[in-house]
Amino acid sequence: MTEYLTICQNRICYDLGTLVTADLVEDSWGEKCLMTDLVALPIPLWNSVSLRVFDGFMIKAAETSENECILKTAEFAVLCDIDLRAATRQMQIPCNVIAGISIPNQNTRTDFFSVDPVRGGRRMILQEPFLRYSQGTNARGVMPFPAELFKVNMKHTPMAYLYGRTLAYHKFMNLGKTNEDIIRVESICSYFGYDRMNGAFTRRLLEPFIRNMDALSDIFSYEWLDGLPKNYEYFLRSRLKITWHNYPRDLKYVAKRLKKRRV
Repeated sequence: MTEYLTICQNRICYDLGTLVTADLVEDSWGEKCLMTDLVALPIPLWNSVSLRVFDGFMIKAAETSENECILKTAEFAVLCDIDLRAATRQMQIPCNVIAGISIPNQNTRTDFFSVDPVRGGRRMILQEPFLRYSQGTNARGVMPFPAELFKVNMKHTPMAYLYGRTLAYHKFMNLGKTNEDIIRVESICSYFGYDRMNGAFTRRLLEPFIRNMDALSDIFSYEWLDGLPKNYEYFLRSRLKITWHNYPRDLKYVAKRLKKRRV
């Protein structure tokens, strides 16, 4: 049975997923960075491992009403089903990068987080600009997040974490809508570099996509509503129907969102 954790979510969290394979751009100071209209990363060391560490902090942040949380290295190791040495190594650089996430094109740098070492882990402080994007008054925006997603093998299926994360956001943000479980392929991978690939459609595009999606079989099953695509154009327009395994619709905040949509 799939286990679901509760994770903090808002537009900043979502945008950080889109930056994993984004191109570098130039900010207002002429420096190269990764950037959306809401968030900037001045250090281009942002990948799926970094994103997983960030999400580990967001799991811990959802457990408290305080504006700070601590992610222990041992906790991250258990979360990702890796050994302590690997967890220590994987957390080191991402924590420094997370501390550099800021609002883009400001006269003075405004960070969303500060991250400091503590005994056995790292402490994150959520700064006011980040909290501003939380949903509700004095509330933390949260959503269900499949625990198994943290355990995907990022070496063999490097895109699986990104796909699963994108689908988790799509599911929650569209609860109660007709497209809750239906999504076009371009909505899953449009941010992840496929538009820059040429030739060898089946080997370089379709097969890796299927392999990464199949790695998430413990979380959901899926089917091609328009048949298996034969070329790049049909691939992006293809629709998938996602069937989540025991999605927690009875959670209070999930049920509240569904009720709101049905009013």
